[in-house]
Amino acid sequence: MRERKDQLKMQVRRKLQQLTTSSGVADTMTLVDALERLGVDNHFHDEITTALRRVVHHDEHECVASTSSGDNGDLHTVSLRFRLLRQHGFRVSTGTIATV
Repeated sequence: MRERKDQLKMQVRRKLQQLTTSSGVADTMTLVDALERLGVDNHFHDEITTALRRVVHHDEHECVASTSSGDNGDLHTVSLRFRLLRQHGFRVSTGTIATV
């Protein structure tokens, strides 16, 4: 039973790392939100923090690219990003999120 738990945790860690490095912001935010809703986010605190830092970095350095990418402009993604970043202590203004 413990082995299975450890295997699943490693799979989630790998998925978080893959999404953070290769996928869009929307997929990363959705996975972080799902982990929190399931109540297992405490097992992945460091990975979630790293993922959110990369989202902030992406927002700061690629504002033009993220608006044209298509997966970051819908209301659900924008509000999810705003809520998760604020909830995890990142200073995000409403104007910054709205323009991204």
